[in-house]
Amino acid sequence: MAFLRVDDLSKWAEVLSARDRFDPLAPKIAAHITLVSPFEDPASDAVVNGHIRTAISGVSRFSVTLGQVTVHEGEYLFLNVKRGNDQIVHLRDALYSGLLAPHLLRTYTFVPHVTVGRVTPGDLTVALDRTSSLTAIRADVHAASVYEIKPDGTRPILFDVPLLTVGAG
Repeated sequence: MAFLRVDDLSKWAEVLSARDRFDPLAPKIAAHITLVSPFEDPASDAVVNGHIRTAISGVSRFSVTLGQVTVHEGEYLFLNVKRGNDQIVHLRDALYSGLLAPHLLRTYTFVPHVTVGRVTPGDLTVALDRTSSLTAIRADVHAASVYEIKPDGTRPILFDVPLLTVGAG
């Protein structure tokens, strides 16, 4: 996943407030862009770390702009990436090479986003109304982070792999 460094913290506070209200995972994991879907693999954390470092070794930090919440699969509220999609897809493709290639879910259409909620169909109208102000949030992606899903549902970060500083490498 990619955690975002947001320019306007007051706008980000609105995202976090929406997640607190509508996303049951908000207390378990911070807001992020998912790059690789959760998977199980016998490889050690060190092997996964090495793969990720190699796979994204040439990827530089980049900016994204988030805006407009839409519904995905009838229940998820996605704060969509409006600018920076190509960089996210490139980063995701690099991660799904080699070791992680077997874990690519080809039955799932990847939509770069930050999840702000998961609601029942009856709550969609209210949730969309309450999230309509989440527009034009600029942020930077500096690293790919890896987490583990614990039995209690929490998702502690195992490690971060920094992206190249623009102009370096």
